[in-house]
Amino acid sequence: SGRSPAVLALAWAVSRGVTPIPKATGDHVAENLRAVTAEIPDSVLRAVDALPPGDRHIDRDDAAWNR
Repeated sequence: SGRSPAVLALAWAVSRGVTPIPKATGDHVAENLRAVTAEIPDSVLRAVDALPPGDRHIDRDDAAWNR
């Protein structure tokens, strides 16, 4: 789709009714705002839906803030 992975991920979340709250500074703020108006083809959104969920570790034991 010619967009960054961040814009794609944010646009996918918005299209699925999720309100993401990304952490960003500088140029990344403007890039993140592009997700609001990004037109991502349904085929791309479905491809993201089909990705395996993987593991998410919010508070890993080895995270920097737990050292």
